[in-house]
Amino acid sequence: MQSWIKYSIIIAILYAIWTIIWESLIKNNKKDCYCLALKIYLITGIIVFIFLIFHAKLTCKDHNGIIDLFKESKKTYFYIILISLCILLSAVLWVKALETNINAGFITTITNMSVIIITLYSAYKFRSKLDIKHLIGILITIYGAHLVIS
Repeated sequence: MQSWIKYSIIIAILYAIWTIIWESLIKNNKKDCYCLALKIYLITGIIVFIFLIFHAKLTCKDHNGIIDLFKESKKTYFYIILISLCILLSAVLWVKALETNINAGFITTITNMSVIIITLYSAYKFRSKLDIKHLIGILITIYGAHLVIS
């Protein structure tokens, strides 16, 4: 099995664990949903920051051996801000969706359909071919999501 498949399976398991725990926390702390999300992202940010600082010591050094976090172009920083805003908006909408008392599995089913958007965009942007198997897979994914949420 290729390493990217192994990593993807582990990510799927971790995402499922995260989703189940977050759903139960939000449903048990209805009045403090945003406070709970704030705590989750604050602690995550601290942990990620510490991890990345140690990793950056290995990979982000300039020719003098100093970590250079500000050498990116304006375009790269624009994309970094855009990604950050997408993450923020996704988190807010995730909390809003869970507040409705719907099963988190239904929400995840719809959000994981992003694979279709990514596949179609990548085919367009990178000129990769979509054969009939890919198109059938996309249609099955859409139909499967419809079956789950209806």
